[in-house]
Formats: sequence, structure tokens, C-alpha cells
Amino acid sequence: MKIVLTILLIVFFQINAFSQPVKDSSKRVVFRCSASISYPSKTLIVIDGMANDSIDINTINPASIKSVTVMKGPAATALYGIKAREGVILITTKCEVRLPAI
Repeated sequence: MKIVLTILLIVFFQINAFSQPVKDSSKRVVFRCSASISYPSKTLIVIDGMANDSIDINTINPASIKSVTVMKGPAATALYGIKAREGVILITTKCEVRLPAI
């Protein structure tokens, strides 16, 4: 049963990240994932090794991003636990970003 659920999550996991110009010419990132009533969709965002559930990814300056890695499936869950069941976005910045503690 776990294998079937994992396969379904992998198949339906979608990230649509796109930018749209707004008045101040900034960029906006939007995530779309499959979700159910019992398991609401929430992609875990990890910035410089710090997992943060409440970060607004749109507040990060795109010029300060060194790399972005997307993890999904059992690999993400094995590293980050149940919070990563919908996938993980790993962001590495050029200079370490200080986030407020949760």
C-alpha cells in the first residue's frame, strides 16, 4: 500500500514555477501539487540547509540564488521526514540567508 501511495505521489507531483512581471518588475513563484482532504499539499522549502515551513519564497532575491534542487518521492521523505511527502525544494544561496527561527 505504501508503494502504491508513493507512486501516486510521484506521478501527481507537479511544480509549476513561472515568473510574471508585476508593477515593480519582480518575479513570483507559484507551486501546484496534488492534494487531498486528509493530506493538504505543502512543498517543504529548505534554504541553506534550514527547513522552513512558513517562508515566502517570493521574498528571496533571485540574484542571490546559487542553485535550486528539486527532490521528490522516497528520497525526500527519507531525508526530511513526513513534511517532505509532497517534495522538497533545496535552495542554496551565494551568501547564507539568515531566517528567523520558528
